[in-house]
Order: sequence, then structure tokens, then C-alpha cells
Amino acid sequence: MGNLSVGPGADCPPHLVRYPTAASISKLVARFGLPYDDRMQDWEVEAASFVRAAEFLDSYHDPTHSADDRFLLIELVVASLDDGLAAGRELGVLWPRTRRILVQQPRLHAPTLSYWACGDDDDPDHQFAITPLIRRVWRDLLADPATLVAD
Repeated sequence: MGNLSVGPGADCPPHLVRYPTAASISKLVARFGLPYDDRMQDWEVEAASFVRAAEFLDSYHDPTHSADDRFLLIELVVASLDDGLAAGRELGVLWPRTRRILVQQPRLHAPTLSYWACGDDDDPDHQFAITPLIRRVWRDLLADPATLVAD
């Protein structure tokens, strides 16, 4: 595709854009004993842990989690899986479990998918290790816009 025409996050429908909340970060820090510092710019990336990804996924359906908590959990999971892939680790059942959540909740996780898919830039140096997996899911969802229409 040559030139970057759609960058990371740029193809997320505006009505679906969301960001991690301070309340959800505090809740997950307390629940999982994760590090936190006010200077952390992208907490979900800095707190990512491949060895704890299954634990994060196991928590996803906890009824005490709000939509904001679930959004942040998947941000944390995807960053954790990306770390694992970048280190040469096999994802095993972690990717199918994550993919299932992404496909079942596309409106909630559209910002995550859009960001990690890295737009339409084909240069591997401009992508994350997990981009090819995420991109397949995101492109399938974009191909059927009805999946991203507000309820």
C-alpha cells in the first residue's frame, strides 16, 4: 500500500472511541497487584505481563467488572500477548480466548482492535508483533459495518 493512509486507531468509528479510566486502572491495580505510577503514560502497556495473561482473561467475565473494566482488561491482555509474541512465545489457547471476546464484543473493543491493527501500513517495522492477528479480526469486522453500529 506504500504510503500510510490510515494510521493506528484512525479507523475506529468515532462513536466507539473510548479510553482507559482512572477508576478502572485503580480497580485492576488493586485486584491484580499490578504496578502503578502517576508517570506511566500507557498503563496497560507498562503493566502488561504475558505470564499473567490467562489470569487477566479468567477475570474478564467477573460480574463486578464494568464495561470500562472489561475494555481495560482486553487492552492489558492484548499488550501482554504482544509482549509474548515479541519474545518468541507461543500463544496457545490465549489467542483463541482473546479473539472470541473481541468478536463477541466488537463495539466495546473497537478502539483496541483499531489501534493494534495499525491501519493499512504494510511495513512490518510500523507494526506490533500481534498486528497480523488483530488485523484479521478488525478487517473482518470492518467488512460488515453492521457489527459496529450503535445499539
